[in-house]
Amino acid sequence: MILPASGKHAARAREKIGQIEIRYLPHKNQAEFAAFEGFCAILYMGTKNPRGFLIKDELFTQLFSNVFDMLWAQAKK
Repeated sequence: MILPASGKHAARAREKIGQIEIRYLPHKNQAEFAAFEGFCAILYMGTKNPRGFLIKDELFTQLFSNVFDMLWAQAKK
């Protein structure tokens, strides 16, 4: 999981549970994305009307996986 640097305190509890590795970037993005098993999800939970898109498409899944990998390489532990 990649989180904003400002989220370190809250993320520590999740890391203690295990089975998750978190890295941090100096971003303030309010939306998030995930790529898994041929699906990609784009989510925004910051308003009264949360919204999201779930796309079943291998090309989009690969694209978002590649973006995540690039961000992961830049993120700090």
